[in-house]
Amino acid sequence: MEKKKFTQFVSEGKKKGLWDNIHAKRKRGEKPAKPGDKDYPKTLNVEGAAWTKKAGKNKEGGLNEKGRKSYERENPGSDLKAPQPEGGSRKKSFCARMGGMKKKLTSAKTANDPDSRINKSLRKWKCNEDAPANSASGGGIAGLPPDSPPVKKKRKPTPVGRYGSRRLWLQDLKGK
Repeated sequence: MEKKKFTQFVSEGKKKGLWDNIHAKRKRGEKPAKPGDKDYPKTLNVEGAAWTKKAGKNKEGGLNEKGRKSYERENPGSDLKAPQPEGGSRKKSFCARMGGMKKKLTSAKTANDPDSRINKSLRKWKCNEDAPANSASGGGIAGLPPDSPPVKKKRKPTPVGRYGSRRLWLQDLKGK
């Protein structure tokens, strides 16, 4: 049995594709077609959705109206709304969700960059304004100034001897 080359598999009963045409043109020494030329392929002249480009993004963070409409066209059934910085359940939910994403899913560089998309949108929703000083999201502890380092609680020492591990000791305490 004779081994077939990749080009033989491609040419067996199949229509040549876009890249085959581009490579053949290069081989002939022709210059590539430019947008607007008669032989320019339509698949390379693709316009992206506005919500993925600068035109659909708000410079202060999030999407503008054009971006929201573009997203809704591409994702039927979605219903994006404008930011709700004045308050309400949507604001509380958004701030909790995005604040968590900022801590866990971004690099330190992005988290500290005031021009990052996540920081812009948190500012736009006014997420930092109503965080209480003694909540976990505010980062402070009640009664301490916000600049002081957090106080670590010391663990109760485990008794040495019959328990063998802290876990067994705690189980015994709960049983009493």
